[in-house]
Amino acid sequence: MSNFTQLKHVMGADDSEWFTVRGKITQLKPKKDIHDKMAQEGYLSDGTAEIRFVDWGDAPKFEEGDIYEFESIVTNKYRGNISISITSSTQFKEITDNDLFDGKPREQIIREVEQMGPKNKSHVDTLKYEVSVEDLKKDSSNLEKPLYYIYCNLSESTPFWKKNISNWNLIPPIGTSMRYHHLSLYGINSTNEIVVGRKGSLGGITGTVGGSRKNYEEVMKLKEFADNTSGLKTIEYNSSILWMNLANCNNCGFEVDEVKNLIGVNPYNPSETYLSYYDWWKDTERHNIDVPECPECGEKELEPPETPNKWCFKQKIPMSENYTVHDVEDKIGNALDFDATIRFTRDKILSLTMNNIVMDLSNEIQNSISDKRTKATGNRGVRGINRRYIRLQFNRSLTEDELIEIADCAIKNGEGIGRIKKDSVNRMIIDLTFHENKSS
Repeated sequence: MSNFTQLKHVMGADDSEWFTVRGKITQLKPKKDIHDKMAQEGYLSDGTAEIRFVDWGDAPKFEEGDIYEFESIVTNKYRGNISISITSSTQFKEITDNDLFDGKPREQIIREVEQMGPKNKSHVDTLKYEVSVEDLKKDSSNLEKPLYYIYCNLSESTPFWKKNISNWNLIPPIGTSMRYHHLSLYGINSTNEIVVGRKGSLGGITGTVGGSRKNYEEVMKLKEFADNTSGLKTIEYNSSILWMNLANCNNCGFEVDEVKNLIGVNPYNPSETYLSYYDWWKDTERHNIDVPECPECGEKELEPPETPNKWCFKQKIPMSENYTVHDVEDKIGNALDFDATIRFTRDKILSLTMNNIVMDLSNEIQNSISDKRTKATGNRGVRGINRRYIRLQFNRSLTEDELIEIADCAIKNGEGIGRIKKDSVNRMIIDLTFHENKSS
């Protein structure tokens, strides 16, 4: 076979270039996780780089650890990432480690580091750090962002906004479908007032809010109460949403409580018995979908009623001088009628954990950190997994020993390595993650 090209040079190639390469199969994806038309998909490493490969059925059946020389493989560039495809033109020759590299390849070490430590968790341990009075006062200059949770039973508590609404259980999302909830503690301000509250969103454009007319009426009562209250006890709100399960006719005033029965079959997915609310109210023109007729007058004048969104309930509770955290808990509990327990929020705990991990690292690694932050994704994140994680960005590529040191420090603080992203000469990113381990 002809002279081969190192994979680090293939990584910089363009689309549809042909090469001869050598490499060890470092990972194979399970058959259930790859496209039906693929025979195999995995990663190939030669010690200089690791690259994704796809076999469309023209190669022998590979096993992890197999080492081959591949003549006439072709590159595929998608969204800036290079992979290689094995085609009917590719020729194969088995080789040994001696023909490839000395020692364990860097990519294999990275994969081993990624598997170190406890399994990733689907939650953040809110009992890890105890809140002090100094913590509560530290951020009192900015009380817009809650840094603490108050664990409570809202179905038994009576915050001021709940006392003034007759059917509190009808107001989403802070009803009592779940028995225990969180109130937020914003901090203690300079005049020794405890600021507690609850942030929430009443719904989204995709129609996730429950849709009874009673829900809507109670929300509007709460809005009216908010507009007329003042002083230390405040309810803030902004923006508007479309109450997706309801509709009012602008022509005759008829109120529709279950709009999905009026919406036709989705032309793009006939298996759906009705269109989504989003398609009807927000995307009718783009999808060439007609608004349905009012059941009462027959006119196409149906519109969803508007409701306030992004609520923030706040209450300020006076506090005397010289108090402990337990005194604060007692004061909140007495004012709102429940046993209060103060804990840091998940984001704050994540930030404290991140700082502890960084402090445990050697000075040389600490000096290489160009950015550190806590991040979160919703269920539309990577592979649809909810996750919160710590991201460390370095201004250089770390050595294998340094990667192992970071993993050890993460494990010491109760976390595991989630992912080590592809490094370059002047950057490397490491995620310490809390999402559920996919293999568990």
